[in-house]
Order: sequence, then structure tokens, then C-alpha cells
Amino acid sequence: RERASTLCCLAHVHQVRREYDEAIKLYSEATRILTDLGDKHWGVIALLGLAETNRTQGHHNEAILFYTKASKVFEETGESKRAADTLKNIADIRKTIQGASEGFTGEAEVEKEPSSTSQ
Repeated sequence: RERASTLCCLAHVHQVRREYDEAIKLYSEATRILTDLGDKHWGVIALLGLAETNRTQGHHNEAILFYTKASKVFEETGESKRAADTLKNIADIRKTIQGASEGFTGEAEVEKEPSSTSQ
């Protein structure tokens, strides 16, 4: 458990330094260890770290996957407020995805000139 919690802390440092690949590697290793140990407290911290790191990189599907897993852990441990907060993060990502797909038409918008009525 100590190794996994240390990995989470190191991963957070890499995340802050924008060294995302290393952060994901360390969070993933910590998640494997903590899942094997059944340690839900540190396990959910690692899952949230994976979610946040992926979200920061724009890897929306991966972020949603990890937020979903974290939300389930929060529900299992009776932390309904934290589960709800995590679900809100998922909703925010989905809004971002939807907004991006609706806002992009593939064509440049051309502003029309007002028609002049001369008599």
C-alpha cells in the first residue's frame, strides 16, 4: 500500500508538471496494486488522477471511463456527494464533446452584408 500511495503522489507531481504520459503510467501502476489489495480509499484517488490527467489531455472517453469507475467506488463506500461530483464531471465532459461537435460545421462562416435598398 505504501508503494501505491507513493506512486499516486509522484503521479500527481508529474501531472502538475504536465508530464502526462508519466503521470498516467504511475497512476495506472498504483491502480493495479490498490485493486489487488482492495484498498478503495487510495484506489479511488488513483482513478481520479487517471480521469483528470486524461481529461486535461482531451482524452474524453478515457476520462469518462475512469470517472465512472470512481463514482461506483464512491457509491459503494457511501460517499454519495463525491459520487455526484464525479458524475457532474462526466456530464461536463459530455457537454464539451457535444458543444464541439455542434459548433463545428466544417465550413468557414461568411458574414452576409446587409442588403441595401436604394430607390
